[in-house]
Amino acid sequence: MLRTRRTGNGRVLFILSGRIETTEDIQQLEQMLAVETSGRQLIFDLRDVTLVNEDAVKFLRSCEGDGIKLENCPLHVRRWIDQVKGDDGCDECQLLDSFIALGQVYSETTKR
Repeated sequence: MLRTRRTGNGRVLFILSGRIETTEDIQQLEQMLAVETSGRQLIFDLRDVTLVNEDAVKFLRSCEGDGIKLENCPLHVRRWIDQVKGDDGCDECQLLDSFIALGQVYSETTKR
């Protein structure tokens, strides 16, 4: 699900929720970004994102590299983005680290 909110200070906030895991999900986000006026601060609020796949992580990393701010990024997604940034070529290591990070997030949330 995607909601968009424009503010008077030139910011455009995309509020994302649920899963970002299909090519169509990423294409929809790319289309939304393509129609935005340059010079505006673009922000993805990821607070309610529950699941991403590797393509979504690469897309978010690319967006961040292009200056789009990622707000309220879930810890497991943030860690995965950071790992992709420092890609050492070990896909199995990255996958294992992602599952460990996800387990830590789950453990932290179930303690509450």
